[in-house]
This record gives sequence, structure tokens and C-alpha cells, in this order.
Amino acid sequence: MDMRTLPVAIHLGVAALVLGACNGGDEAAPSTTATPTDPAPATTTAPTTAATTTAPPTTAAPPTTAPAVSPTTAPPTAPTTPVAEPGTVVAENGFLTIQVAPGWTVDGFATDTGRTYEDVSGLVWEASFDSLIELVSLTRGGSDGDIAMGVFREGRTGLAPGVFDWDDAVAALVGVQPNVDLTVEWAGGRGEATRGRVGESYARHESVQIGDQLVSVLALSAEQPTEEIDDEVTAMIESIVVDPTALLPLAHALDTRVRIGEDTTGSTAFSVNVLVPPSWTMPPDTELLWTDPNPEGDAYIEYLTVLDPAPLDEVLSTELDEFGYDWLDVDPVITTIGSDDLDGAAEAIVAWEGSPGEAEAAIIVLSDEVAAIIVYIWTPGDPATLSAMIDSILVEESAWVTGG
Repeated sequence: MDMRTLPVAIHLGVAALVLGACNGGDEAAPSTTATPTDPAPATTTAPTTAATTTAPPTTAAPPTTAPAVSPTTAPPTAPTTPVAEPGTVVAENGFLTIQVAPGWTVDGFATDTGRTYEDVSGLVWEASFDSLIELVSLTRGGSDGDIAMGVFREGRTGLAPGVFDWDDAVAALVGVQPNVDLTVEWAGGRGEATRGRVGESYARHESVQIGDQLVSVLALSAEQPTEEIDDEVTAMIESIVVDPTALLPLAHALDTRVRIGEDTTGSTAFSVNVLVPPSWTMPPDTELLWTDPNPEGDAYIEYLTVLDPAPLDEVLSTELDEFGYDWLDVDPVITTIGSDDLDGAAEAIVAWEGSPGEAEAAIIVLSDEVAAIIVYIWTPGDPATLSAMIDSILVEESAWVTGG
């Protein structure tokens, strides 16, 4: 598939888990009064109004100062489910598998993979305990002293640096004072191993990168580990298997939003949210378009708005006739999204460029019978992301919710 012309009249150029920045602004005025800094989009369907992509309310960014780390305390991360017996542990729906040596206790492991999102684009990654998702936590007691071991991954994939910079940043966050650094390979990835200290404790910290996933191990002990214990840690690290495909395609994402306000609709607001990959950005000259910064990809999501719409299928039919058939490379496959999947807030219909699950482009129309929002999405070479983006659609406000 070659480059596609954007549905709007102007072809716009392609312009760690820390919540806190906000990208929104005041609601845009109708297109008759729009200012040059707040343009109204052009559509081929019905009279349109300008709407703004505003981020949902955010919370203040948590402090990133490292807490005191004891030999039996791993960095605070995601909740885990405690278990007691060693053996094979599978975490995050198969993302990580580890063989636990005899004599070790599994204190907890992550089960399901959650979806996390950030409200704006352009955020800079920095090492943070909130960005580290704990997969497995282990302890071993004995006459030679206690030792604690945790396996965790980076939650802000797509924004974090390469493995060596990430390893250094996380080690500094934890407070590792290195004595020896080595290059290592395990779990099908390559990275760095560090021996040193965290305060008065002995530390072993290793990180590898598998695809775009970053995984680390941290082992802390009050006493110098014996050769036997060190061999057990090595064996467990070497037993780790990582399957990046087990994670949700948008396990880490940005939340885009378009909102038609009450002043524009004359009755009630209508807002639609769609998650996008964390590397996507909003060009500076529009608030209705998000793009992949990779010039080879040209992927994007674009919102158009319609007031006083016709029935849902008629809105889609008109859009296809006037622009959509030319934009799609093949005749579309039409499916619907039930109101239950949108929290009962609206209904939606999808025109896929081919079979759902295999298509790389789609047009989605959502309506609450007061306003309609048309969404164009193109993810060349990545049908899984397209499907995930459509699955992520959420309607927060609509006439159906308020009864307007």
C-alpha cells in the first residue's frame, strides 16, 4: 500500500509510566469563527464543527526519588499474587516463564497484563519505580543470610531508551554502586550484568532487551552470596523465557480524544477516545490528527465531526461514496460495534479494508444521534495494532449517557 491522501482537505505533515502532563485546550468555536490556531476540519459528509482533542484528567506525577532498598525488598511495582511453592512460574499471561530453584520461595508473581496509557504525546522517559512492572519476586533464607530476587520489565515501552542506557538508569534509580559490568545474553536477548552494592547490601543486576521489551533481574543480599547461591541465581536467570507476543499490542499507549462540546451540539457533549502507540505524536498545526513519526510508516489516526447526522449506516455510506472508497484499496468489510462494548454510550460501525484482523486500514463511524464522529485509521504493515486501536475505543460522553 502506497502513501494515502489524508481525508481532510490539507495534507498535513508528520508533525517512565508517568501521568501528569495535559495536552488539552479550550473547546474550539464552530467553523465559522475558528481562528488560525484552532482550525476546523473539512469533511465530505455533512456540515462540520471543530472539536478539540483533549486529554482526560490526569494525576500529579509521582516522585521518582528512590526509596531505601533492603535485602528483602524489591522496587515497588505492580500488585502480585502470592504463592509458596517453587517450580515453574508463568507471569503476565505467558510473557515470562522462570524455573524457580529448590529452597527459594515465590512471594508473588504478576498474572494478567494490564493496559496502561498516558494522556499526551511528547513525554520524555525517565527511570521511575512506577515504570517498572514486577513480574516475579523470590526470596531464599538460610544460615548464610537472606537473599531477595525480583524480575521486572519496563512499562513504558516505545519511549524507554536501548537496553544499556535503560540498565544504567534503572541501576542508578535503585542505587546500585557497580564494581563489575559485563555483557550478557539470556531469554533470547542481549544486555548488561552488574555486580556491586546497594547501600550495605550485595547486588546483582542484569538487563536484556528482547524485541522492544526490556527485562531486568535484581538480586540483593545482606552477606556476600556463596558460590552455591550465586549458581542458583544464575540458573534461574538462564531459565527465563520471554514471549513479547503475550502482551497486549497496546499494553502501553497514548490516549487520543476528540470532543464535541455542549455549546457546539446545542444539547450534550460527545467524546470519543482511541488508544495509539506511545511513539505517535500530534502535529503542531492540528488537534484532530495523530501520526507515527516514522517516515517509512505514515500511519495515522484522524477524526472528523458531523452535526445532526443521518442514521449511522447512512453516514458511513455517504462517507464511503464521497471519499472512503477512494481511500480504501479494496471494497470494505462492514462490521458493527455493539453499545455494550462502548459502555452503552453510543453505537459504531466499521468499514475494514479487507478482513477484520488482517486489514491495515479502517473507517469507523460513531453516533449518539445528536452528533457523529468519523475516525480514519491507517497502520501499514501492522494489522494487530489497527485491531487493538479499534478495540480500545471508548465513549465517555454522549446523549445516550446523559439522556439528552
